[in-house]
Amino acid sequence: MEARYDVVVVGGGAAGIVAAIQAGRAGARTLLVEKNGILGGTLTIGGVNYPAHFFAPGQQVIGGIGWELFCRARTAA
Repeated sequence: MEARYDVVVVGGGAAGIVAAIQAGRAGARTLLVEKNGILGGTLTIGGVNYPAHFFAPGQQVIGGIGWELFCRARTAA
């Protein structure tokens, strides 16, 4: 079976994930390729995965797709 894609994103780190999501939302048939067994790059493999990094006292620190991914992961957990 031959697969065809409009966009191929190499690397499933934070930037790669966002690029793949945006390409898909724009209507492109998108493939995300990651060499490790987990997405997130240094955010997960490097140990920077503590949810408190997304908050500061009384305010939301991040927004956009990063916040959306965090909320979806929290809901799925």
